[in-house]
Amino acid sequence: MIIGVSCLFKPKKNKTGYTKFDPERYQRTELTFTDMYKRILSLHERPMAETSVAIDIPRLVSKLTVIEENNTILDGSIISTSHEEEAYGMESTLKEVVSLLIKKLDGKEFSEEFDKQFDIVFTYIHNNGNGDCGTFFKKLLPIVFTENSLCLAVMKTFTQALFAAAVEYLLPLRLKHQYHDGYTGWKICLTIEPQEIIIKHIKGEKSYKENAFSFEWSLTYIVDRLTHKITSVEIQILNIQFNNYPINLQQDFYHLVDQINENSRIN
Repeated sequence: MIIGVSCLFKPKKNKTGYTKFDPERYQRTELTFTDMYKRILSLHERPMAETSVAIDIPRLVSKLTVIEENNTILDGSIISTSHEEEAYGMESTLKEVVSLLIKKLDGKEFSEEFDKQFDIVFTYIHNNGNGDCGTFFKKLLPIVFTENSLCLAVMKTFTQALFAAAVEYLLPLRLKHQYHDGYTGWKICLTIEPQEIIIKHIKGEKSYKENAFSFEWSLTYIVDRLTHKITSVEIQILNIQFNNYPINLQQDFYHLVDQINENSRIN
């Protein structure tokens, strides 16, 4: 199925500052859920050096919550707030969150080694200088993580490339019912189970038209603790709220959402 016509264009700018997709000018082959799943698996299996872990993890740790045995054992937003007055608050948040994550997934010994190497690599902190957190984290990763690390396998599911595949899969909905990111932002909830790790991204969206609608959607991965591979992927659309949106468009929106929710799971 082809969406729209034409190729090269300059996207219109909405007054909100977000780029608005024009379905009459946008051409792209629709991505099926099966193809999206295959793309995600392929991206997840790439070596660490070929992923964006170093770039994405520093900016996402504050959005992470970790749950084990129905208890929240890590809340990135609270940790981030505790460091917000520090000169190197982002680095401190990154260190604390990743260290705790390693401890739960790979063990205390690896967590302690991470802390040690972090202090060695992030030299600009000790010198009260300037440095890019992502650049120095990239230097640290191969020192601390091996390709068979469970923590690394989990962190790969945080990366933008995997998430972008899901965004592309939902593009037909976005083209028909124009929306952009907003509402509740982006959250990541990680649940530790005896046999598997469940990683759930939740992202809020809202309409370009003021007060027309808002909703959330989730992208859930299951990573096997033994093989470190993704065994399941699911997308669900939830918490739909309509305000000033025509009834016929609401009905069409629900119809598309029902199709997505019924056909967007592989395990």
